[in-house]
Amino acid sequence: MEKKLNDLFQQFFRGRLDRRDFLTRLAVIPGGVAAASAALPLLNSPKARAQMFIRGGTYSMAERDRRWANIRRMMSENGYECLIVPKGMGDGINFLQHAEYVSNAFFMTPGAVVFPLEGEPAVVGAMPSPNPWIQQTTRKWFEGGEQTPIGELIVDFVNEMGLANGNIAVVGTQAAVEGLNEFINEGFVKYATWATVMAGLPEATFTDITPEFAELVMVKGEEEQANIIGAAQVGEGLHAMLLATIEVGLAAREVRVAVAEYLIRNDAASDVQALELAPGPIRDGQVINSEYGIIASGGYAQVTLCVACGSVSDQTEELAEIAHASMDYGAANLRAGARFGDVIAGMEEIVMRDGVWHGFPQIHGLMPMFMAGPVYNAPPPFQPSKTIGADIEVKPGMAFSFEPGARLGIGPGSGHVKVGATSIVTESGLDIHNELGVRMQRIG
Repeated sequence: MEKKLNDLFQQFFRGRLDRRDFLTRLAVIPGGVAAASAALPLLNSPKARAQMFIRGGTYSMAERDRRWANIRRMMSENGYECLIVPKGMGDGINFLQHAEYVSNAFFMTPGAVVFPLEGEPAVVGAMPSPNPWIQQTTRKWFEGGEQTPIGELIVDFVNEMGLANGNIAVVGTQAAVEGLNEFINEGFVKYATWATVMAGLPEATFTDITPEFAELVMVKGEEEQANIIGAAQVGEGLHAMLLATIEVGLAAREVRVAVAEYLIRNDAASDVQALELAPGPIRDGQVINSEYGIIASGGYAQVTLCVACGSVSDQTEELAEIAHASMDYGAANLRAGARFGDVIAGMEEIVMRDGVWHGFPQIHGLMPMFMAGPVYNAPPPFQPSKTIGADIEVKPGMAFSFEPGARLGIGPGSGHVKVGATSIVTESGLDIHNELGVRMQRIG
């Protein structure tokens, strides 16, 4: 799949594909959405496209200094002399793009960042040229006609930095997160890569700090927040378009076509594309739930919309009231200084009663998807996953996706209403950036 991605990008940069064809093909390749996340901000002009591999990402040096200061403060407090952040070598679930976070580099192929407590960091396998954040990059891709393994390149840089005997932190080898569910994975580094690193650095001490690093990344700077808000605004436009398009009798495929066209016209892509809409014409009384992960404006947002078409049943009205109540509770209580688990507990109490349940986390973090409420795969007495990050204190700058839902039953005859929004915690409260999604919308 890496070769397919590389070939596709080369065709685009050489002018053999127009923008629309490029985005359409990119979306269907495994890993293509992750590539689009980095690529979309740079596709607005031929000059930007030509400089893509030179510049890497789009964040400023001030943002680099903010991130690096926070990372090094954490390293110093815990006695770590070096941090290794691999990228794209395993599962890669949840856009755990921590290597991009540290380096501002564009990783088309597997790679890593070697980040010392003191001195200049290095990028392994990200780009053929250095970017403004990090000047050191891989100098040997092939040796003896064969590609040099990423693990060997990591070992080379650690040795050059004089840290072969050091106390080394690593992200991605084992998350050690209580309450793992389908949204959080234990690791995303290939065994062969990490085995090579450990064999090549036998005197080093390794400590996985994935949860601690994820918590640090959760607090967004001003530039990151602006990009998240930009993506959320694209999502709000998507909701407005859906409300203007959906009508009783319209073929379901027309809705999907409208979504695809909207994303392309707005220079956006989506990873999550959850549209509860069966083939055929839209029926009176039908409830359409949708959730899209929007990659646009250099940022990422998840937006949720529930549309009730025509006549609304009493059951749907009751479920909407429950979903709204849970949304309102979360919006009122997700504040700086709150314990994340306490907010989730209050929302769970509202939804999980009288046979009503929900499937997905009522709240989860954004980029990375760390701090997440329980996941149910079936109604009680099925046991859900535990809350991830329950003991973490909510901080200003943290970004979250609200997805409070209310389900009744399972299978034919069941009902489901899910609302939500992208939000950012501030010093004084909570900013919600998708007003259309926080209530069930009615048409017809």
